[in-house]
Amino acid sequence: MSTLRRLASEPLVQFLAIGACVFALAGPAPSSDEIVIDEGLVWSITTRWQAARQRPPTQAELDEEIAQHLRQEVLTREAMKMGLHHDDIVIQRRLAQKMDFLASDLGGAGAFGMDELRAWHTEHAELFTEPATVGLRQVLFTEEQHTDPKDAAWVAYAAISADPPTVPTGDASLLPASLEAATAQDLRATFGPGFASGVMKAEGLGWLPPIASSFGVHLVEVTSLTPARPLSFEEARDDVQAELTRARRMQAREDFYQAALERYEVIWDLPDELVAEAP
Repeated sequence: MSTLRRLASEPLVQFLAIGACVFALAGPAPSSDEIVIDEGLVWSITTRWQAARQRPPTQAELDEEIAQHLRQEVLTREAMKMGLHHDDIVIQRRLAQKMDFLASDLGGAGAFGMDELRAWHTEHAELFTEPATVGLRQVLFTEEQHTDPKDAAWVAYAAISADPPTVPTGDASLLPASLEAATAQDLRATFGPGFASGVMKAEGLGWLPPIASSFGVHLVEVTSLTPARPLSFEEARDDVQAELTRARRMQAREDFYQAALERYEVIWDLPDELVAEAP
């Protein structure tokens, strides 16, 4: 077994193991009475173990993992022979997910040429933008300190425009009193979606009318506004490649499903009132 462990760590063996896995997936299914324990399995177990524990398995640990794999393989095949996988929604979902993952991994593999990446960036420029940011300071009016925090906030807002103006102080809280260059996502994470929506609608600098959140009612002074801007290809190159890979994998999954679906005859045996709702 020590020889197998040493072989599993060799890059060439790892490469051949990957190729063997892909070939096996594309080729005919093995006999249900044949279970193969080979270098590819050892490489797979060793790789998963090292990724999870940041070290290779010992000889005893590797032996135990192989024994567990063998036990699982035997029991799984026996269960399938007995038809235990039929009408089991958990197993069916797991198998469907594995087929989806397989189709997407094989379909999304491979490098992209620079021209292809640039074309994708141009075609989907809206995906690659630097988000708008806002600088602000805020004061909060809470139910703990005010019978009607909304009314208190409007009174304070009116005082801002008085002569002389009165700058509101609000109530003490653990929320940040000011932020610089905050995105809509930052505001949602800190104050909630309603607050973020109200602030990001600001068209200029200055105090906004009261904005409610789950914390109370806020008065917000917008101190800076930076609009969103498109990212150049050079700035977004890594994101472009990631998005193109994701899109190709999604397309590969759909292509695989449609091709597989054509091999089946789907018989719709539904009451008339449900026919229109069938997918």
